[in-house]
Amino acid sequence: MGPGKPPPPNAASEDNANETKPSPWSVRPSPERTAAMQKMMRPQIRANNKRMYADIGSALGLSKEQANKLIDLLTDQQVTQFGQHLEFDDPNEARNNWEEIQRQQKAELSDLIGADKVASLEEYQKSLPARQELDMLARQFDGYDVPLNEDQRKRLLTVMVEERDRVPSPNFVEGGDMEEFQKMQMAWEEDYNERVTSQARGILDSTQVNALNEYQQAQKDMRSQFVTMMPPGGPRRMMRGVAGGNVMFTSAAPAGAVVHAESVTLVAPAPAPDKK
Repeated sequence: MGPGKPPPPNAASEDNANETKPSPWSVRPSPERTAAMQKMMRPQIRANNKRMYADIGSALGLSKEQANKLIDLLTDQQVTQFGQHLEFDDPNEARNNWEEIQRQQKAELSDLIGADKVASLEEYQKSLPARQELDMLARQFDGYDVPLNEDQRKRLLTVMVEERDRVPSPNFVEGGDMEEFQKMQMAWEEDYNERVTSQARGILDSTQVNALNEYQQAQKDMRSQFVTMMPPGGPRRMMRGVAGGNVMFTSAAPAGAVVHAESVTLVAPAPAPDKK
C-alpha cells in the first residue's frame, strides 16, 4: 500500500462553528538573562551553528572568511534575543515587535552577504530540519559500520527536503486540541518515513536499508514515550524566525536569524502552502 497524506484536522461542527477561536499568536514572558549568562551561552550557540551551517560556504558561494562572519552574525542575533526580556499584553504588539526584529536581522544579513545570498540563506534554513535528520541518520549508519558515501548523502538530503516540503509537518497552535495534534504528528511522521524509505531503497544498499528501518522504529518508540511524558498544555516549542518571514518550530537550539522563544513565545499561524 502506497503512503498517503496524513489525515487533516477535524472540521469544526456546526454547533461550535461560531465559537471564538484562540488567537494564533500568543505571548509568554521569560526571566531576564544577565550579561554573564549571555556571555556563557555564546560559545555554545556558536558551536551549534558551526555544526548546523557546516557547508554554508559552499552552499552560498562564500569564502571561508565570509562564512565565519555569517555564523558570527547569526550567533550574535540569537544571543541578543536570548538576553531580551520582553512582555506584551497585546498579541498584536508582540507580533509587530517580532516582525520588526525580523526586518532588522534581514537588513544586517543583507549588509554582510548581499540581498541575493540572503534569499539563498532562507532556502538553506528551510532545509535545516532535513539536514539535522540526515546527520543523525549518518551517525547511526556509522555505528552499524555501513557509512553513507557523499553521493548517498546528497541524494538522501534531496529526498528529505522535498518530502518535508511536499507534505509539511503539522504545527501546534496554542489553544488547540493537544490529543488531536499528537495524532496528526504521529500520522505525519509515519507517512513521511514511508515516503523517504520508498525512495531510499534506490539509494542505499540492503544493509543500509535495514539500518534505516531500525533507526525509524527507534525514533517512533521515542516519540511514543515522549507523548506519555508530555506536560499539560502541549509541548514547549522554540521558535526559529527565519529571515524573510518564514517560521519554523523545534525543540532544539534556535538557528538562523532568530527570535528566541525564551524571550517571547509566539505561535504563528501556518502559512498557506506554495502552489506548485
